Parts: sequence; structure tokens; C-alpha cells
Amino acid sequence: MYNYFQQVWKVYLSHKLPNMCNKYFLVLSLCFQPGCPRSLCMAGNKEQSCWYEGGPPLTYFPLPVPDPAKPWGSDCSSCKGRCPGHYMKPQQAWLHVQEHGNKDVQSDPPSVILQDAFNETVKSGTDILDDKGRIENLAKETHLTVDETVMWLNHQVIRARRIKGAQKAAAKRAAKRGTS
Repeated sequence: MYNYFQQVWKVYLSHKLPNMCNKYFLVLSLCFQPGCPRSLCMAGNKEQSCWYEGGPPLTYFPLPVPDPAKPWGSDCSSCKGRCPGHYMKPQQAWLHVQEHGNKDVQSDPPSVILQDAFNETVKSGTDILDDKGRIENLAKETHLTVDETVMWLNHQVIRARRIKGAQKAAAKRAAKRGTS
């Protein structure tokens, strides 16, 4: 059983696309390396497979690319209030990636970016909700409104309090059991 899972893990590591956030999806590609246990790689058909006829290769995964023509905070006819920014349409994003590479691709989803920012402030002992400038920068980075960003961060604060409360309750129960 152990050897089987070692083989599965080897396939995963050698086929996982780099720079991909695997929180919401898992993307594997063919490696065509000798000795690979994956049957499709052993077949040796190195022909580039595409998403659709004449489309991008399967090694390209369509992640969001912010549209520089519609940035965060711009005047936008389709948004009410301050525009949180828009992303390029899939075909436009593919052309952009071909021309400029992956430097503009937003590979981490907003939840990961906001969770990391929250964790940083917890470690430093500050309250992220008191830093309006940081909240606005996070909103720009994630293409969310300031209100949506505050909502996500409030959720993280509540989640942290619940975890602390559960730990405190568990310690209290353990202490009670120890004295009985």
C-alpha cells in the first residue's frame, strides 16, 4: 500500500503545474519523462493538446489577468460606485500571457491573499481593521471593493476568536476533569 501511494505522490509532484494555487483546483500536465508511471506519459504522444481546436495548450490554465483598461478605482459605466477593477476576457488573457508571460496573472485567489495579510498582522500584534491604507491596498490587489475586503477580514477576526474560545473551553474542561 505504501509503495502505491509513493507512486501516486511521484506522479503528482512531477505533473503539477508550477505557480498554481491548489486551493480550488488541481491541474496536472503530461511530463513524457522516461520511467513515469502515468500511462499517458508512457504512450509518448508529445503532440501539444489544446483546450479546443486552435486554442491555447492544456499547459495554459486560464487564471484571471487584471485588465489595465479597467483598473481598480476607475470610472466605470458598468459598476455602481467605485469600480473594483475588471479582468480580461479569456481570449484576451491568453493573448496577454503569450505576449507578456505570467507576470500579471493573479494566481492566488482573494481568500488566500487576505488570509495571508491577516496572518501577518496577527503575528505582528496589530489589528488589520485599523489600517485603512492597508485595507485599500488589499482591495486593489484582490479586485474587491473596500466593503468586501473589510467583510472578509472581519470573518477572519471572528474565526480567530472562535478558535481561541474553543481552545479556552477545552483547557477549562481538561482542568475540570483533572480536579474531579
